[in-house]
Amino acid sequence: MTNVRMKLIIGGVVLAGCIGYLVYDGIMAGRSYYLSVDAYVSSPEYRKDRVRLHGIVAHEGLVLGSKGAKAEFLLLGETSKIPVRYKGVVPDLFKAGGEVVVMGRLGEGDVFEATELMTKCASKYDEMKSKGKKRP
Repeated sequence: MTNVRMKLIIGGVVLAGCIGYLVYDGIMAGRSYYLSVDAYVSSPEYRKDRVRLHGIVAHEGLVLGSKGAKAEFLLLGETSKIPVRYKGVVPDLFKAGGEVVVMGRLGEGDVFEATELMTKCASKYDEMKSKGKKRP
């Protein structure tokens, strides 16, 4: 084998290894569990992981930052609750008593540090349900 051919083979192997690592790292960074508040609070195995939590925004303890740039609130499950701190643009439909999904991980002081906040809008589905139709 020539010296040039050997360099091309080594370069190809290194390039394939780098691409493989980037694919693996991207998949692991985007992976997150979808849990209810009750399941998250009762299962310590998810405490270090990035997760999505679904719950209801409590009326007490709701604090919105200036110009909708942050929010602090209690996220309620059936029997459990967890404090959430979110920094970012708060959706227009965010309100006390509304359903939300937050993505993040547990931070200092057992406060869930959310990096994403999504509201669930069930109003059109409630209207369909009252008319006897199924959800799409």
